[in-house]
Amino acid sequence: MVVLPSLRVEVGSLPEGVLLPGDPARAARIAERLERPEELAKNREFHSYRGLWKGVPVGVISTGVGAPGAAICAEEAIRAGAKILIRVGTAGSLQDHVRDGHLVVALGAVRAEGTTPRLLPLEFPALSTPEVAEVLAEEAEKLGLPVHGEWS
Repeated sequence: MVVLPSLRVEVGSLPEGVLLPGDPARAARIAERLERPEELAKNREFHSYRGLWKGVPVGVISTGVGAPGAAICAEEAIRAGAKILIRVGTAGSLQDHVRDGHLVVALGAVRAEGTTPRLLPLEFPALSTPEVAEVLAEEAEKLGLPVHGEWS
């Protein structure tokens, strides 16, 4: 049994799909909505859970605040079995038509922070997987939720 140093979860203990909120309390609230939720570990800002959503295995891990914690979380989550990582949380908007409560499915991000340039060149883009973004947007639309993004 290999336990990862920061998340304190075992290698192979996470499902392929993992949601990554920043706030540990939000991670707990998401986990409560899963079928058969299970707390895996709590270490510093990293609170890890797994369960089922409509029969599909899902993991939830809080990343804490900032890019360094998110990078540590993503690296160890992948080592623990995650293959699809979806950052969920709140953000502000500079566009008037994007209001509180709306969903944004981002296809990319500006890497103007201090962590990722140390991991790979700035020329390497931060892009989401188009198929994942498209499914997220389609599911939000099916639920009648206001969603913004360019995925098709």
